[in-house]
Amino acid sequence: MRFGCSMHRDGFVTKEEVRELVDAGAVGDYLGWAFSRTGELVRVPSQERVTSIQLPRPSKKPVIAFAGGADKAEAVLGALRGQWVNGLVIDETCARTILATE
Repeated sequence: MRFGCSMHRDGFVTKEEVRELVDAGAVGDYLGWAFSRTGELVRVPSQERVTSIQLPRPSKKPVIAFAGGADKAEAVLGALRGQWVNGLVIDETCARTILATE
């Protein structure tokens, strides 16, 4: 998660809230729910405004993530570790970055 992430770019969180999320360990989000590199939800005040439901983990239905680039590797790992997704489509750069960190 970083400044300019989709939640920030789309106006759901302010720059200060992005900083708060990052400081709390957020690396990505799933339907607005921010998660850490271990896949656990990050609890900060801005997360109290999320209106989407939390889907069960692991899902019994296909939940496929699409990501590309080295900057998405940490979020992909967090999503996999937290069982937020059970399918994945990534590019070679993201895959190589993930493999280099494991």
